[in-house]
Amino acid sequence: MPSIFTSTKEITNFPNKFISPFGDDPIVPLYSSIPFKTESDCLPCAICGNNSTRNNILKTQAEKFSNYNQNKIDGEDVSVGISYSCWLDWTPPASTICFGTPFQQSRSNVCTGESENRSSTGTSEPNWSAWSPDASTVCLGTLLQQSRTDLKGKCSPQTQQTTGTSAPNWSAWSPDASTICLGTSFQQSRTDLNGKCGSQTQQATGTSAPNWSAWSPDVSTICSGIVFQQSRADLNGKCSPQTQNATGTKNCNTLSVLFARFD
Repeated sequence: MPSIFTSTKEITNFPNKFISPFGDDPIVPLYSSIPFKTESDCLPCAICGNNSTRNNILKTQAEKFSNYNQNKIDGEDVSVGISYSCWLDWTPPASTICFGTPFQQSRSNVCTGESENRSSTGTSEPNWSAWSPDASTVCLGTLLQQSRTDLKGKCSPQTQQTTGTSAPNWSAWSPDASTICLGTSFQQSRTDLNGKCGSQTQQATGTSAPNWSAWSPDVSTICSGIVFQQSRADLNGKCSPQTQNATGTKNCNTLSVLFARFD
């Protein structure tokens, strides 16, 4: 149906929902030019009027539509251009749905009140963020789950499994085996100086040979036959003190000398 009208004559009154913008045009359905939904929305009809009047009436009604275009052609000729269909646009628009995603669209007819549905596919290309967390922030070989989001907000977040790529920079094992008494079992630990791989532990054995002091007290200071306990210490300070039972060797017998006096 036509949507552009031109005339040099005055507006003629036409009843109900049909109007001819100008007297020499055929009657044109109202819905072919301006999308009125009810009879109360009908474009005002005028029995007479000059070009300016016609222009104002049509412009007032059509200004509510963004695609309205009105130009003066020659003399009193008026061009009113509105591209309009009784069918509203399909909704939601495919441009608002993630690319390749199937979905249902619907639309309604403002002229008849009917509606219809159809299957469609989204056309919004995602603008993905970087995968997070970055593999370089996770210890080498460690399994992790990454996610990313569509910065346009149209596509659902995505996830993936991957492994960390940060090689550890290990500290020395602590405490050092050389600080532990020879043969003593103990636990060592170390940490990643890059802070990505946490810490590790292991079992180790001390390597520090003791430098023992003499047994104390010396057996020579304890009376012969007396059993007592001696101890000694590691002069390197790495091994725990030791103890043992020993027997004294000191001769503790006393000799009594009787002196007699003779007068």
